[in-house]
Amino acid sequence: MSLKNLIGVSLEQITPDAATVPTTLGVESRTVMLLDRLRKQRNVTEYSGDVVPESAVAECLSQAQALYAITLEWLRANHPELMT
Repeated sequence: MSLKNLIGVSLEQITPDAATVPTTLGVESRTVMLLDRLRKQRNVTEYSGDVVPESAVAECLSQAQALYAITLEWLRANHPELMT
């Protein structure tokens, strides 16, 4: 996913500075896309009332645990004062 095609049309390009923090904690783009697909599936089931497949629940739990571990690692490395 990219917004580069909108630069100069409806977006302006901003050069990030050293204080800018990645919004995905360095998570691979394919993982972010998977999380987005799971989010969309959850939204659909909330409105439709359909049953969520057990495989989707298991994948969501697995991804959440992995993201939690990545977040803790990032916090320890970048903001250890928050880990007390």
